[in-house]
Amino acid sequence: MTGSQLIREQIEVYAQRLERMDASKKLDADIDELIDANNNLIRAHNDNTLVFGELAKKIISRLDFYLPPLVDDIEQIQNNARPQEKNLPHSINFDEFE
Repeated sequence: MTGSQLIREQIEVYAQRLERMDASKKLDADIDELIDANNNLIRAHNDNTLVFGELAKKIISRLDFYLPPLVDDIEQIQNNARPQEKNLPHSINFDEFE
């Protein structure tokens, strides 16, 4: 290998290293933008979760205020339905229907 070939090879290696460093800087900037966008998305999701939680609390408190008699009615309906459920057969004999 001659001296000029060695110098040419070293210059090519150096040029490749510079290209990789330039590409790395561009990728680092893009990755930083993606991380920021992801963090903004997580913050927005957390804020929305808090808002929906507060909204659910208000809805439940209003339902409890306006509809307490319905809860008693539902329990009464369920209690009335239970004796009927006891009269249902546990297994059905299909031979009886022939």
